[in-house]
Formats: sequence, structure tokens, C-alpha cells
Amino acid sequence: MSAQVDEGPRRLLLPPFRRGLVVEPAPLPRVLLRRADAQPREEWLGVEEWRGLSARGRAQADTLVARLGDLRVRRVLSSPSLRCRQTVVPLATSLDIDVEVCPELSHQAPIERLQALLEDDATEGAVFCTHREVLGRLFASLSRAAGSPGPAAVPPAASWTLATLAENGSVAAPTLVPLG
Repeated sequence: MSAQVDEGPRRLLLPPFRRGLVVEPAPLPRVLLRRADAQPREEWLGVEEWRGLSARGRAQADTLVARLGDLRVRRVLSSPSLRCRQTVVPLATSLDIDVEVCPELSHQAPIERLQALLEDDATEGAVFCTHREVLGRLFASLSRAAGSPGPAAVPPAASWTLATLAENGSVAAPTLVPLG
């Protein structure tokens, strides 16, 4: 004789004062990341986009796994340059996701295209790896819009989260992530 188990809808029993309370899930982070330390330009003879990380940069990339691995990261986007991709490969590997090469994160992309990418709902939960110059232009643009100064320095492998303004969904001034 076998017992039948009712597999119908399960009800969560809440105390009376909590019934009807709708709990919104916390938004997933959007993390901006400057690529890790690269080989010195003066020692590199090849195409600039193929200049890779230094030994220090590879160590910095490895530390990103511990710094960012506990965040709810769903995507890892990178500038097409090798040093940016090398920066996020350890993180993406640890999360079992692919690194997506994203032209909006390159040196040449207009800052408006990057801002549109950051505001896109599809990039919620993404890590964006780009260059110091790109972050400097982005921070200047966001700071002008918010009326506040952006970060003074952009060291290698530094990371920031982006807050979103609820009223219109546009990206607000970045806030430094206190990770590691």
C-alpha cells in the first residue's frame, strides 16, 4: 500500500500582522571594475589591445573571486582588451559563467552607450570591467548629473557599485564598494 502525497500549491503561513505584506527582492548589484595592473606600456611591443596583465595584475584578478564572489553576480562583461578580460576570467570561472566581450566598455565607446548599458534591466547583477580612462569619463558624467564629485582616484582592480534612482530608473553617482 502506498501513500499519496498532495503536491498541490504550498502555502506559507505568516503571522496575522505579516499577511498581505509583499516583500520585494533586493536589487542585484551592478559592479564597475577597473581592470587589474597591466604590463608596462614601454615594455610592450605588440598591439595595445593585446597588452596583458602583469604578475601583480594576475594576483589582483585572483583576489576578485573572494571580493566579489559572494555578490549575486549573473553576468560578467568586459572591454574587448585582453587585460580587462584577464581581470575577470578568474571571477567568471568561479561562478561558472562566461565573460561577455562588450564594446561599450572599450576606450573608444561613447560614454552615453556605456550609461545606456548600465541602465539596461538586462545588466542587473552584472560586473563591468573597463579602463581607468573610461571610468574617469563615466564618473565625471555621473557627478555632473548628480551635482557631487566622483572618486578622486581609480586604482587598478578597484570596484564600485551603482545606485539606481527609483523615480526614473537612471543611474546615480557611483558609490565605492567596501570589499576586501
